[in-house]
Amino acid sequence: MTNINFYSRYQMKRMIEAGELDPERDVVISINDTPQEYKEMFELLTTLYDADNKPEAWQNYTCLMFNDDEGDFSELQARVIKTFVDNHGVKKNYHIHCFAGVSRSGAVAKWINEYYDQCIMYLDDYMGYNRHVFNELHKLSGTSLLAYYEQLEKQGRMM
Repeated sequence: MTNINFYSRYQMKRMIEAGELDPERDVVISINDTPQEYKEMFELLTTLYDADNKPEAWQNYTCLMFNDDEGDFSELQARVIKTFVDNHGVKKNYHIHCFAGVSRSGAVAKWINEYYDQCIMYLDDYMGYNRHVFNELHKLSGTSLLAYYEQLEKQGRMM
């Protein structure tokens, strides 16, 4: 089973700088608020994953920039995340971060858990996720947030 975790920007930076991520088994989805944050995380991830100068290193991380505002997450960004996740499947551990490590990264982590039916309990039950990001990812993968909640009701996990 793959691990799916989400973090704050600070936690992710600390993990990268401390060498806690293994480029062979860990992939990163970096969600940033500003161009400066994007650039900093891109450089940190490039240093981590391209230490051996492998041309395929960039395939193990993706950097995006969008806010928590509903209109700020586009279908194109959802496609970037879905393509990234499709390319890695359950072969790797996912590490997702946003500024606070609550709503955007939580939504992506929760969606990956659902998408691959990993049944990671803390993600199944997590309620602090960004509904818009989660719904856009679900729509792209063929389901809607309404269908998601209907499925929870059928499973007796929602009253």
